[in-house]
Amino acid sequence: MLEYSVQARRIDDHGSLAVTKHAEIALDTDVKGREDAFNPAELFLASVAACMIKGIAADGVTVDGVGQRIALLASVPLSSEPWVALGEGEVVAVSEGQLVARCPAASDLPAPDGA
Repeated sequence: MLEYSVQARRIDDHGSLAVTKHAEIALDTDVKGREDAFNPAELFLASVAACMIKGIAADGVTVDGVGQRIALLASVPLSSEPWVALGEGEVVAVSEGQLVARCPAASDLPAPDGA
């Protein structure tokens, strides 16, 4: 059985620190937010991304030399900026932090002619 251990402690009124093995990560636990640390939602998304990247590598899939990255997008409002929900199974293309294309889930697309 795998066992995991992470210790977290508040450092001051503006942040906390999580530690495991020989690694540490700053946590944004300030009610006003911090730009230099992960907030809880970002930390969750980062952990899911790490699992996906590790799983992709375990499957033997590699992308060399083309600068592709995995991005996880939360379909919930995380700020007061305008927000549009992603549909279940919707595929989006993002470039340099900006949404550049949206495609509905394959199940929502019209059937090809003759099908």
